[in-house]
Amino acid sequence: MNRHRKRLWFLHLFFFGFTLFSFRHFFEEGDHLWTGEGARLSWSMRLKGKVCEYAIKINEGDWKLPDFGSLSNVQRASMDDPYFFLQYIKNTQCQNHEKVLGRLNCRAVSHLPAPLIHSDVDLCTTDYHFFSHNDWIYPEPGPHDPDYQSWFESTQRVNRQ
Repeated sequence: MNRHRKRLWFLHLFFFGFTLFSFRHFFEEGDHLWTGEGARLSWSMRLKGKVCEYAIKINEGDWKLPDFGSLSNVQRASMDDPYFFLQYIKNTQCQNHEKVLGRLNCRAVSHLPAPLIHSDVDLCTTDYHFFSHNDWIYPEPGPHDPDYQSWFESTQRVNRQ
């Protein structure tokens, strides 16, 4: 009986800890659907609806589009997540110990376009912290789109009639 009781306590603690870990996105700074922080192994709704434009700047050169040709379609679709973008830059651009800046301008559903990451941060020397907010990521999307807001309100009026 004592051994079964220990197993039961262990299972209770395990599931309680896993539940807390899965809901950690509520404790992260900013909008977790915008930043992607706290979303791995969590039970959050992944309704991102985010479209991004990418650019990189190596040393003091001009801003240019990164070459995503070596990525699969799934990997390319994940580039709107700052963690995946950082890993792509570190694995493809940082071998020569150059300074690489990145720019992600994204538009979330019902928001105007806004930068997702700071464009003055060297991505080769930046680390990603899984359990706290990363200062190189903007915590909130841009301002609400007034056109989207008026369209949404008009659809609500039609649905109520």
